[in-house]
Amino acid sequence: MWMMDLVLILFMAVWISLLFNYNSQANTDDGSCESVVYGCTDSDAFNYNPLANIDNSSCIEIVFGCLNQLATNFNLEANTDDGSCILPLTSNLSLQGILDLDLPSGGFDGKAIHLIANSDISDISMFGIGVANNGGGSDGQEESFPAISVSAGDQILFARTPSAMENYFGECFSNFDHIIQAGSGISQNGNDAIELYENNQVIETFGDINIDGTGEVWEYTDSWSYKLGNEWIYGGLNCTDDSETSSTSNCPYPLCSIIIVNQQEIYFNQGWNIFLRI
Repeated sequence: MWMMDLVLILFMAVWISLLFNYNSQANTDDGSCESVVYGCTDSDAFNYNPLANIDNSSCIEIVFGCLNQLATNFNLEANTDDGSCILPLTSNLSLQGILDLDLPSGGFDGKAIHLIANSDISDISMFGIGVANNGGGSDGQEESFPAISVSAGDQILFARTPSAMENYFGECFSNFDHIIQAGSGISQNGNDAIELYENNQVIETFGDINIDGTGEVWEYTDSWSYKLGNEWIYGGLNCTDDSETSSTSNCPYPLCSIIIVNQQEIYFNQGWNIFLRI
């Protein structure tokens, strides 16, 4: 029996001596023993282990770079993402109209961005809008879209006050496939340029971000700009002043005045008629 006790005593003595803070001078245990934990103890290393108390030479240097394998600048040697990833662009969303309408309710109610999906998009949250005020240059992306899917050809209205826009457009409001509530970033006046972003990169610009649009051909004060084919057309300055609805204004919004013939858009100015001769 005494042999087993001796073995146990020797085992405990060896085990205690392997503890991290073993004190060979102590003769009474105070419960402070700490187990040895091997690991990287360099706080500047990529794999620093705050629990380790003995360095095992495993430290790995931090290498900054892009960790997204879908990015064009993916860095296989990087272990810490630095936010530099550049994702490939699809340009599957385009600007279709810029609105600064003078609605009866006033305020920011008449401000909106009209977009169109060029292809099916599973998640449009990768896109966003920036407003370049008064020719002061880009302010970067200021508004993002929610994580929703859209189909090719879908018309999207990104509006500060969708209810006011619905009242103004009337039956034509149903021509928009998606209505999205915009935030305070959609505050453009008729002299402000607009940037469309994809993955934080500008893919389309309306106007000139470095020029105040006042007096420029692309000014749309109390009016709208609309892309017809590859060209922008304009409603005319102040053409929505004192109007109650789009149809009764001096410049009905083109989406409400377009028919499709053999997949081509034809825009009819107010007062034009279509005659079918058989």
